[in-house]
Amino acid sequence: MPYSNGLGKQVFKHGSRILEHRSTNEPLIFTFSGIGVGVVADELFLGFSSPSTVTIDWGDGNVITYTANYADFNSPYAIRFCPYNSNNPKAQYFTQYAYATGNASTVRTISVKINNRNYLNEVVCAIQFLQTPTLNMGQFKLLYNFSMRIPAATANLKGIFASSLNSVSYQLTAGTSVPIDLCYATINSLTLFTNANMNNLSLLTNIKGLKSLRLDWLSPDAYQTGSPIPPSFSQLTITSFGGYVGNYATSILNIPTVMNSITTLVTLQWPGQINAWTDLSKLVNLTTLSVLCIDFTNHCPDFLLNINCKSLTITSFGSSKTAAAFLTLINAAIDNMYTWAVANAPITGTVANKARNQIRTYLANGNIAMPKPSGTYQAPSGYALGTSNGTPASQLEKLYVLVNQYKWVFSGVPTS
Repeated sequence: MPYSNGLGKQVFKHGSRILEHRSTNEPLIFTFSGIGVGVVADELFLGFSSPSTVTIDWGDGNVITYTANYADFNSPYAIRFCPYNSNNPKAQYFTQYAYATGNASTVRTISVKINNRNYLNEVVCAIQFLQTPTLNMGQFKLLYNFSMRIPAATANLKGIFASSLNSVSYQLTAGTSVPIDLCYATINSLTLFTNANMNNLSLLTNIKGLKSLRLDWLSPDAYQTGSPIPPSFSQLTITSFGGYVGNYATSILNIPTVMNSITTLVTLQWPGQINAWTDLSKLVNLTTLSVLCIDFTNHCPDFLLNINCKSLTITSFGSSKTAAAFLTLINAAIDNMYTWAVANAPITGTVANKARNQIRTYLANGNIAMPKPSGTYQAPSGYALGTSNGTPASQLEKLYVLVNQYKWVFSGVPTS
């Protein structure tokens, strides 16, 4: 609990330790060198809990004070600097402060002075060509969300991870390590972006309070030298795991066996392209599973019979295939699902049966639409609800049986 020390400062007591904050009105300056503005996605977002101002020295003779005066994300008072943002008319635009001459490699220093340091809740910095940012953030004890996405830089954060943070997004430069302070921080949700193997990744198990972890590998070199998931991940108690893999179509990255040891998982979104299933039968809390399958047509792994997960999302199915090849794939997948359901589910039953009431979601691959499976969506000859599946003569008739007899739900598969 904070209390006053009579000197206009906030003092926090943590056990036997006394942590003194500086005055909430004391400004703090951090600098960005080599900033290049002009990409639509570029932004610097600052969110505050109370009315605040930010003064920026743009390094070209312009020094301007801005007021955080609109609500955004989790902050009632916010300010956003971006070259273009048509969806947010209150955002401050700084294209006029981009390089008038030279190019993105031109180095100059921009200083951002936050005039109400302990009001800062959120920081999002995603600016191309940013070099050697220095953020002396250790005194921002109310900081809640922190995001640093800088492809060409490694930030000197000087204690940012001393705070207890709700969410952190952090991009690593190729050849660097996960900051050691981050590995021992208190973070609820963590996203790491990288272009190379991440040193210290095994130390993430020391993060206190971690519940959600996302690892985005932006190029194949992050995983071609072996499994990107260290054995220590078996010690994690996260409930959600997700990620992204660049150039996924050129590499196979099946789910590592260590994932089966993270028994607290409720949601698992595996980003690599798979061509075989890894046993996940220990994930008894799992309810939602998402995998990337381009031409892998086994969409009913047997471990589903041992856990409560019924929702399986298939992404990028049929990606880069011709329409004819895509039709062959979806027909084979339906054949697989029908065979599996008939073998493992009673014709009559309840949702308690593992092979009944399954959910399959197919997400668009961005190239061509999912083709309509072969045949006509109708009851097969001899079909009787609760008695007989009849004799399906096509994949769409098998789909009809799955939906009506076994109460499966499909999304993304056209029937007409």
